[in-house]
Amino acid sequence: MSDFLLQYEKIDPATFAVLASFLTISLFFKFNRFWSVRNLDILFLILFAPGLLLIEQGEFQQIRAVESFRPSAVFQQGEEGEQTPEGIEQSQQDVLEQNPDFLSGRKKEFFGFLVLWTIGGLFLVRLLLDPVLVRRPLLEPNLTSGGLLFISISLFALMSANVVFAGQAYQERIELMGPQADPVSEETEALDPGFSPLEQFSGIPVRHWLTGRGDPGSTASILDYRVLATVAIIGHLLIVLGMMATGYWHFNNVKMGIGAGTMYLLLPYTFQMSGQIGHVIPGVLLVWAIVFYRRPLFAGVLLGFSLCIYYPLFLLPLWISFYWRRGLLRHIAGLFIGWGVLVVLLLVQTDNSADFLVQLRRLFGIMLPRMEGLEGLWGLGWDPVFRIPLLVAFIAISATLALWPPQKNLGTLLCCSAAVLVATRFWSGTEGGLNMAWYLPLILLTIVRPNLEDRIALNVVVNAWPRKRTTASG
Repeated sequence: MSDFLLQYEKIDPATFAVLASFLTISLFFKFNRFWSVRNLDILFLILFAPGLLLIEQGEFQQIRAVESFRPSAVFQQGEEGEQTPEGIEQSQQDVLEQNPDFLSGRKKEFFGFLVLWTIGGLFLVRLLLDPVLVRRPLLEPNLTSGGLLFISISLFALMSANVVFAGQAYQERIELMGPQADPVSEETEALDPGFSPLEQFSGIPVRHWLTGRGDPGSTASILDYRVLATVAIIGHLLIVLGMMATGYWHFNNVKMGIGAGTMYLLLPYTFQMSGQIGHVIPGVLLVWAIVFYRRPLFAGVLLGFSLCIYYPLFLLPLWISFYWRRGLLRHIAGLFIGWGVLVVLLLVQTDNSADFLVQLRRLFGIMLPRMEGLEGLWGLGWDPVFRIPLLVAFIAISATLALWPPQKNLGTLLCCSAAVLVATRFWSGTEGGLNMAWYLPLILLTIVRPNLEDRIALNVVVNAWPRKRTTASG
């Protein structure tokens, strides 16, 4: 933006985190109700920032240590002829792990993920307890709707500019130096659940462009950066509009919806990860599934589309039990329509039946959890075998939500959907749980929602066919 704004300087993520925290407290903290649950929620949201900053700094230190590491000529001549390539790689890794910068960066990254785990765990408990919080006084933001809307538009413009200019720098670097794809990560990616067409949309590394650190061109994309930036920007816009629509249509308070959208744009996560298309697209689908929850077919189609990241599969017991007394068949039909479209897209993309079956297994998650090449805490020293009991506990929680609470309303649908997606971060081995756009919008809607006990399927689900009006005979 310095091309058209005189001497404009990019905002460092740490600076933005501090300023956004102050602004979030000013706008949403209830000073006259200091011990309210709302204030605790605001504190938890702010505490996500230190974890994100530690991860970014730790990754940078490790990359710098790797780039500065060059095996000596004596080591290469004396050792390479006697060792296998695997042995040479292991020897170099052993030497690298004695580098103080590498160890410091690894420790910072570890503590960053540990912070995210801790705050995620606190939010998980809070979300699971949300259905029993019956008293929900109206705690509106400390600013008018017009002021909140102006701040939202300004933050969205800043975020959009960051995505566009980061994308431009990303593509220029790839054209200059060529992509530096990691074949190991590509091999391990095929062992995880996922949707191949979505993975073609490589993310734009906004945080690397903001800090000038790290590797902003690790993989090449078949799409122009303008396409990637447009998809990311429209995705975030749809998330914000979806939260506003939920406030207007379902909370009967558009100010709370605007407040939730403003909080989303103020989050350091949104500022740093705004270019990650694989994060934002599932977030859009889940938010708009909530917007159309009164129409089971539309909600089912959107939820079916969200299965492109596999993990919303564990939302099905909750959503099916919500529609059990009305709209169940339409919702299931919508799920199969959405899932069927994903299968057709896989069929079109793959070249042969063997590849199609592999990608179909990934879509449905028919594979054992891998134990190597993991990210997050599992790749930083924690034994991956402990993922198994966490996965079992996660499945048990997801299944329990089909029975508890016995009568589900829109509030239950919001908080329990967010809880299931938060819980995935504890056993997932990809991205270390940084894909927070999947559940943050749902958490924000849970924070600002009023009492929704009357929004049960029997009362609010629209009939498939309107009943004919009958007239009384005289």
